Amino acid sequence: MSAPGGEAVSRIGDGVPARPGTLREAAQRSARHLRRWLGRARSAIGLRRGVKVHGVYYKELSAESLQRALSKKGRGWKEYRVTFPDGSKQIIRASAQRVYDDVMAPLGYDAGQGLLAPLLEIIRPGSRLLLVNAGTGSAAAWLGAAVGRSGAVVALEPDEQSVMFAAKRYPRHNVAFEHAGMEGLRGETDGAFEGAAVLRSLPGDDAGALSEVWRVIAPGGWLLVACSTGTGDAAAGALRALPGLDGVGVRADGPASSTPDLVFATRLPADEPDNRGPRGRNSGRGGEGNDDMEMQP
Repeated sequence: MSAPGGEAVSRIGDGVPARPGTLREAAQRSARHLRRWLGRARSAIGLRRGVKVHGVYYKELSAESLQRALSKKGRGWKEYRVTFPDGSKQIIRASAQRVYDDVMAPLGYDAGQGLLAPLLEIIRPGSRLLLVNAGTGSAAAWLGAAVGRSGAVVALEPDEQSVMFAAKRYPRHNVAFEHAGMEGLRGETDGAFEGAAVLRSLPGDDAGALSEVWRVIAPGGWLLVACSTGTGDAAAGALRALPGLDGVGVRADGPASSTPDLVFATRLPADEPDNRGPRGRNSGRGGEGNDDMEMQP
């Protein structure tokens, strides 16, 4: 509609006219300026903040904000002194590679739950699951809740600081946090898990590492692998060479995306023989090209 004199106005809320430069917009601009000023002042005087989440207290060890510390202008990490409910303490270093949900989720960082969320449709209560490169623990705790009290989760993580934190922050009777890489699977029998997820690309020989994870997945089970952007097809190719493959699919958002490629594979049930040809069942139309199965879940 137009105001007297031909000036355009819009209406918001209960019909109160709003124009560019309204008091609301001015207040929002002032609030942004105030937050920036307070942030600079806090850094200048060395003021550090603390936050408490589910009984866990995080005290900043530097005045630089977490958002700035993780930006291109920052150092790439920020340290906190963490006090757990039992009174024990730990110094942690939050970074893009070591994500702590309690302080980093508000900035949009995901410690793995976002990648695992589609699995909720296929995870059965009572299942025994494996999580490789489990990070700081929130993803493993999420899986522990999904399998229920009768299920179990084994979470392997090669970073010692992350494992120490995870065991204190997410104590669950059905989740075992282990400081280990792929060598942590040596004591597991073939088919020990109904499903497995790999949160970060496997180090070194990916084909060999994927083979070891595949070994401990039971017939009829599943595997989800989060790969670096652009490497999903290579991981799927490595899986096609493994015995007992039922199907494999890749979800990739393209090279411009920061979202990892996801590879999902399923094993044949125990009562179904593996009658694959040279390139395997569900390995691609005419032996090449896209997968026959769609990415699931």
